[in-house]
Amino acid sequence: MALASGQAYAVPDDVAVTAGKALFETMKCTECHDADKQINGPPLKTIAQVYGEKEKLLNFMRGIGPYIVEPDRSRTMEPRRRKIKALKPEEQEALAAFFMSHK
Repeated sequence: MALASGQAYAVPDDVAVTAGKALFETMKCTECHDADKQINGPPLKTIAQVYGEKEKLLNFMRGIGPYIVEPDRSRTMEPRRRKIKALKPEEQEALAAFFMSHK
C-alpha cells in the first residue's frame, strides 16, 4: 500500500504478476485458458471481470469459494483446482494477481 494525499491505494505488484504468469504456464493452464479468447476454458479477462476482486478469486482457488464462471464445467476444473489449492499461499497470491491483471 502507498499513500497519496492521505489516501491508501494498492500498487500493482509486477513481481507477483510475473511469478503468477510463470506458474500459469508451468501448471499448463494455457491448455485451457488464454488471455482474451475462449479455448476449452474461459478467457482470463472473463474470469477477472466476473470474480471482480482478487480475494473472491483466491477463495475459489483455495476451495472455499464457488465456481461462478461456467459452473456447469466444475467437474472438468476440479482436478486443477486441487493442484492450485495445494500451492503455497504466496503462489496462490501470484496466480491470482496474474489473473486479475487481465481485468
